Amino acid sequence: MLSGIPTGIIGFAGKQFFKGLFGQPFIVSLLIIITGIFLFFASSVKEHKSEITIKSALLIGITQGIAVAPGISRSGSTIGTAILLGIKPKDAAEFSFLIGIPAMVLASMLTVIEEPVSGTGFAPLLVAIIAAFLAGYASIGLFMKVLQENHLYYFAVYCVVAGSVFAIILKLMGY
Repeated sequence: MLSGIPTGIIGFAGKQFFKGLFGQPFIVSLLIIITGIFLFFASSVKEHKSEITIKSALLIGITQGIAVAPGISRSGSTIGTAILLGIKPKDAAEFSFLIGIPAMVLASMLTVIEEPVSGTGFAPLLVAIIAAFLAGYASIGLFMKVLQENHLYYFAVYCVVAGSVFAIILKLMGY
């Protein structure tokens, strides 16, 4: 898929940078807030007349690549970008889920190859994968309803509040 090209380039080129962010919880809290602010802008778009084009697919792929950073929501950034480009929320969500599958599968495979599971075995890993799949699948219906009713700003508010609380707690703890 075309969106996977910029995702892969950004992911591989910025791999060390993004990995370094995982050890900086205050920065991650700020990135959660940025996700929320971005979603506020996306939720303000009222006109959805555009179709997914090559240009929009590439732009959505770029935001998916940036979402490798911890604190940046992959689905929030891809759906938000699509909505900002005038794509219907339902189409934006479907496209986001479709382009997310190869990106997440490839990233998971690379992680297992580079950092094999040691001591835990594959049974707990398999249980975790199945649990994540079931939780994700169960939440898709609710998420689609939120999008169709143009309530994406609920997730925006959640991100801003959660990121702010997390940042304050970290500062109080001396991070």
